[in-house]
Amino acid sequence: MEKNYYSILGVSAQATQEEIKKAYRKLALQYHPDKNPDNKEAEEKFKEASEAYEVLGNVNKRSSYDNPSPFTDGNLADIFGFNFGFGGEMRPRYNAPRKGADIRLAFDAPLSKLLFGSEELFNISYNEPCQACNGQGATEFEQCVSCNGSGMTFVTQNRGPIRTSSAVPCAHCQGLGRKKLNTCQNCSGTGMSNVDNKELKVKIPPKTKDGAILRLAERGPCGLNGAPSGDIFIKINMVYPDLSMFTEEELNVLKKI
Repeated sequence: MEKNYYSILGVSAQATQEEIKKAYRKLALQYHPDKNPDNKEAEEKFKEASEAYEVLGNVNKRSSYDNPSPFTDGNLADIFGFNFGFGGEMRPRYNAPRKGADIRLAFDAPLSKLLFGSEELFNISYNEPCQACNGQGATEFEQCVSCNGSGMTFVTQNRGPIRTSSAVPCAHCQGLGRKKLNTCQNCSGTGMSNVDNKELKVKIPPKTKDGAILRLAERGPCGLNGAPSGDIFIKINMVYPDLSMFTEEELNVLKKI
């Protein structure tokens, strides 16, 4: 039976990413091996919490966990090659390129800045795949013996006279085809790194309309295995001021928009 990562972290399935991160940090501090020497139970709870956060702390992995699919990453030829030997290989999912997550922000802009343009400075924080371990939570692995490194196992079911066999992600390695031999010290095995208060300079073009969305291509969290970084989207919300604040020149420009 698949582990319930939400229960392990003590959060609901509707928890925000920030709530998940806080829950993991609390458990990691409570059960860290350095604070619980020779305590096997605490060690196991620490491993479970790290495993849960590795999945739920990553937006893409969490989505796959919430909406499981028997086949992830790989085209039809890959699937047939794995199941029936018609050629091709099941590509390991941990080697698949994955675009960085997108970030969405909002900015309340005075009308004058929308009319004449401006340069704004944002401080943003987010999580992105750990560069030290390529988002894997470890730097060394061994092949999973349960699935022989394929990441998939077969489940056979009898339904009356009909016997069916289907491929499902390996429960021992969560479909990765390998297991960790160590823990990345940079991210404590979570596979994610925190980027705090990163400065982001944004130019608002003149005559930007209320409700416009500015896209900053590939300036968000980094991607994996050669994939591009995520995008940053900023929605512009105009703050309506008292028109008496404008000069005659500014009002003339406003009338032409």
